[in-house]
Amino acid sequence: MRPHCPLYALALGAPLTFAVACGPTDHRVARVRPIDVGDAAIDRPAADVPVGFCDPRAPCRPAVVATAFRYAVCACGQWSSAASLVTDSFDSSRGPYTAPGGSAGSVGTNTSLTEGGRFDIRGSLWVGGDAGIHAPAALRVSEVVRSNGDLIGLDEVSAHDAFVNGEVRARDLRVPGVLTLPPGRTITVSGARVVGAERREAVSVSPPCDCDPSNRPPIARLVADRRDDNDNRAAGLDADTLTRASRPARVELACGRYYLRGITGTTALTIVAAGRVELYVEGRIEMQDDLRVELASGGEIDLFVTENIDLHRGFYFGSPERPARARVFIAGARQIALAGESRFAGNLYAPDTEVQLSGGAEVFGSLLARRFAVSGNLTVHYDRAVLDPGACAPAVAPTTCATCRECPGQACVRGRCGACASDADCCAPLRCASGRCLAEPP
Repeated sequence: MRPHCPLYALALGAPLTFAVACGPTDHRVARVRPIDVGDAAIDRPAADVPVGFCDPRAPCRPAVVATAFRYAVCACGQWSSAASLVTDSFDSSRGPYTAPGGSAGSVGTNTSLTEGGRFDIRGSLWVGGDAGIHAPAALRVSEVVRSNGDLIGLDEVSAHDAFVNGEVRARDLRVPGVLTLPPGRTITVSGARVVGAERREAVSVSPPCDCDPSNRPPIARLVADRRDDNDNRAAGLDADTLTRASRPARVELACGRYYLRGITGTTALTIVAAGRVELYVEGRIEMQDDLRVELASGGEIDLFVTENIDLHRGFYFGSPERPARARVFIAGARQIALAGESRFAGNLYAPDTEVQLSGGAEVFGSLLARRFAVSGNLTVHYDRAVLDPGACAPAVAPTTCATCRECPGQACVRGRCGACASDADCCAPLRCASGRCLAEPP
């Protein structure tokens, strides 16, 4: 039987590539559960759904899942906030988060970092703009700082290693490893200075976040392709069902791919992924009351939205015990608010969206957005299990590649996906260990 899997496997790079893989064609079927919308139940006979997509023996994921979510926080534009940021990491495939977390909670910004609050990053910090880093408060990074401009700190600046394409100025400077900067650039420290070794050579830091249009998944096209190719009929789900919700509703989706023409309502809505679910929304999600996207045992969801998510109350997404299994991709260019009463436990890819966080937000997973407006301290527990490309990754990976973004779990070496030989072969901030590109330092 020839390989088959009705799933887009996205590869980010130039150009975008697509592939299908995962598991043999099989005519056995999975059962689709009824859907309950408020007081009006849609209870139709379960229909047959091909198991090429739902077979647990072939848990394929879009390649973008294993490449886009490499940072705990990534900003396409400038990071400028008076709030503090704390990051760490864990691996949900080994158990829930426990403090203190690991050192894979890296942070990136494509332009500059001008933070007013404390930065405590258990991971690395990458700043791709030539404006560099201006840190009025303490900047503590457990791994590596890479800045394409000056590194200026009015308080303590600490990292194990640092690569700076500019001047270094700080009250206290602690780099017990190696501090690298171009010849002729100065180091000015008014207080304590601890530098293990100083190296003089050219430094260049590329923008770390996947925000360039040529590197993005074509969200609108993916959603459009699901208008007629979906599992709605099998589940008895009309594409307009959730555009007229006026009573509290709970929708439980079995494994499958579903298409909706928007999600709008005046009362609370709960969507439960009871299996492996891809939900494609053409239009906007706008709720006057709470929106909950939950995972049943064994559940997993990829939510694609062509416009925006506009929520007037709380947003409860995913599970803190399994944030790697919940992902949302937004093509819109407005704002999404995560207020203090919200709970986000998943992975957000929204390169044109401003994410507003308030009330001391605690996130499990990762955030990529155009800009972050943070009015309260932010803590992010990065789940490095999101980098697991799934059992069929070797089949999904192309035979040739232009960048490591096309090779989930691998490196792009001399135009082919394969084992890495050094950190430079991997997509930042991943590190090479035993031939694999991993989030955790080797």
